[in-house]
Amino acid sequence: AYRPPWADAVPAASRGASDLYFGVYRTLPILVYNTAVVSAENAPSDWSQLLEPQFTGKLLMRDPVASGTLRTVFAMVLAQSLAATGSEERGWQWLRRLDGQTKEYAANPALLFEKLQRQEGWVTIWELSDILLRQKQGVPLGFRLASSGTPVINDAIALVAGAPHAEAAQAYIAWVGSREAQLLAAREAYKLPARTDLAPGELPTWAQEALAQLREAPLDGALVAQQAAGWMTTWDRTIRGRGTGS
Repeated sequence: AYRPPWADAVPAASRGASDLYFGVYRTLPILVYNTAVVSAENAPSDWSQLLEPQFTGKLLMRDPVASGTLRTVFAMVLAQSLAATGSEERGWQWLRRLDGQTKEYAANPALLFEKLQRQEGWVTIWELSDILLRQKQGVPLGFRLASSGTPVINDAIALVAGAPHAEAAQAYIAWVGSREAQLLAAREAYKLPARTDLAPGELPTWAQEALAQLREAPLDGALVAQQAAGWMTTWDRTIRGRGTGS
């Protein structure tokens, strides 16, 4: 356990029990499209629109079992089903349809974006920071934050138990979450700060726009931590490649 000096500047949802970890950045899963073949007007603006006929066979996905971003989105779907109906079945049905829309699951991000650039698929789900970096490199990508809600991933930092250089580690953790380092990461690496005490005017334009558009989806972290591994095993064994489409 280590409580850094900036601990109170991040929301309770970004703090681990007993001060075991603290969120540094907020990672946002988003809807991504190739701007060479999909206009902004026709791009999906919510998760449900990935199931529409115009995207059948046009959806490329990172292998969800290996991707924290995709696992989070899948967990959101199942958790919301459980909360709304008392059962996961509605969520499984949605994921079956999504699988039916999917042309291919890429083994790694490099392959995913290579195929997306070659227009082997038109749309995908990925995370905001990486897309902004690729846009800066000239890759023809656009994105939308889901209108119904975005599950926010807490990218956290922690002190390893028994660390041989614990004092240096504590100093590093204290710096990473400082105002200086948070604003530096936002400017240079498109990282959305976990701190909530930064004035909007201090943040770069992309971060201001993302926060203005962000509608955070409620997500039971304890439920996801307990169920996520089992959910992904079930998806892999019973849904992958067997989807029903739109």
